[in-house]
Amino acid sequence: RATTIQIGSLRDTWRQAYKVINRANNIIRVVDENLLSGTEFDNNKDRLKAEALFIRALCHFELCRFWGQPYDVDNAGNNNQVGVPYRTEPTLSFTQDLAIARASVEDVYDNVLEDIVESESLFQSAGARRSTHRASEMAATALKARVLFSKGDYANASIAAGDVISSNLYSLYPDNASDEALLDPFQSSGYS
Repeated sequence: RATTIQIGSLRDTWRQAYKVINRANNIIRVVDENLLSGTEFDNNKDRLKAEALFIRALCHFELCRFWGQPYDVDNAGNNNQVGVPYRTEPTLSFTQDLAIARASVEDVYDNVLEDIVESESLFQSAGARRSTHRASEMAATALKARVLFSKGDYANASIAAGDVISSNLYSLYPDNASDEALLDPFQSSGYS
């Protein structure tokens, strides 16, 4: 896992992910500190924070999978190998010290799950169970299943995946679906 910063696409992957995380942290800060006011903001606070937590968790999870050492499922709870920095505070100025240590893989996964669980609760209170174009409660639950599976917590991963499947908010294509229906599933198949 030794690379050079001269590989632009690798450097940009890291940079872009942390830009997204910083935006999410700014949204969380605005909501937590009530820096905006108004009916529209008040009506959407939970959903906005839930989406930001979901995005922060997703970015850190994928960064850790790419840049950190693999999670050792046989050593659950003790994965002290190097992960990635887990940023929970927004960057508010260019003079701010941005250097923080890389968290352990265990800490990254724990923080990811903490963000996901909070986002699920906020999505639920916002009534955002399902969406075709935004993060939602079921998207957070599906991500939780994926993270738990990566940790080797197969029983809880199965429960989370089962929650999404049994929600009846989604359906699979039937085995006999025509090729045309697969190319344009919204045309005449009745799926939404």
